[in-house]
Amino acid sequence: VHPNDVYALKNEGQYSKTEMWYIVECEEGASLYYGFSKEISKEEFVERIENQTLLEVLNRVEVQKGDVMFIEPGTIHAIGRGNVTYWVYA
Repeated sequence: VHPNDVYALKNEGQYSKTEMWYIVECEEGASLYYGFSKEISKEEFVERIENQTLLEVLNRVEVQKGDVMFIEPGTIHAIGRGNVTYWVYA
């Protein structure tokens, strides 16, 4: 997760990072994670990290060649196995 501009400027002295992903190639059934599938509390987030169950509440998105994803600061995200991804950030 990349912080928003307010946090990034205050704590890191620079603007936040916005990303765009382009799926160049992918295996059948390949996916990425973008945001949460449901709202969770900070306490649940910490507990799920400790218990290695965070993936259960992340929004899994199956992808196809040519798909594009815009990732705003503050959004949890990860590229799954089986993807060849080109990404840029600003």
